[in-house]
Amino acid sequence: MRWWFLLALGACATSAAAHDIYMRADLYACCHDHDCRVAEPDEVLAQDDGSYLVVPTHERFTRAEVKASPDTRVHRCLYEKNNIRSRTRCILVPTAS
Repeated sequence: MRWWFLLALGACATSAAAHDIYMRADLYACCHDHDCRVAEPDEVLAQDDGSYLVVPTHERFTRAEVKASPDTRVHRCLYEKNNIRSRTRCILVPTAS
């Protein structure tokens, strides 16, 4: 029974640590209290003009509107939790400055 507690505790710690990457001061308005997660492959596509297209919603973000990713992956922060068709609050890409 004790191992269940440890497993649950570990899952909570991992979840909290994963969300901590979105708590940077420069991301506060973008990600604070919103559903931020790693984007699925082909969910956010770089365009030839330097903008980014969010495929499920057809939203476009200019190069100036994207934020720097905390790692080498693309992240998407949504207004509605767990709804892939929700409007996008912001995106984070590895090459943003």
